[in-house]
Amino acid sequence: MKNISLQAVLRTLFGIVLLLLGVVNFTQGSPLPGMPPAHTAFEQAIIDVGYVTKTVGIVEFLVGLMLIANRFAALGLVLLAPISLNFILFKVFLDPGSFPPIPVVYAALNAYLAWTYREKYKALLEQR
Repeated sequence: MKNISLQAVLRTLFGIVLLLLGVVNFTQGSPLPGMPPAHTAFEQAIIDVGYVTKTVGIVEFLVGLMLIANRFAALGLVLLAPISLNFILFKVFLDPGSFPPIPVVYAALNAYLAWTYREKYKALLEQR
């Protein structure tokens, strides 16, 4: 029987979540109800602009495919890093009284998986 690693399980599960989030972001038409006014106003402005949620949705969907297929996964995680950071900052600044568990888990999975691919990033971080 093949030994399945924690990295493979988390990579696949995170990939599935990203596929779903990508579809939701691409098709989202209104802010989530029950959020603080600043959160709702900012999210509505992003939705009104049009390209931001669609771009994030496409990136999440493609990175989800990369992670599930384990093809170009290290590249996908780099593409996802700014989205992860923005997800946390969005919650911290627009809903400061609450602990943002979903963005923290999202960013933690991104960071952990990027750490598992750290050998692939050495050339990028090498001083020339």
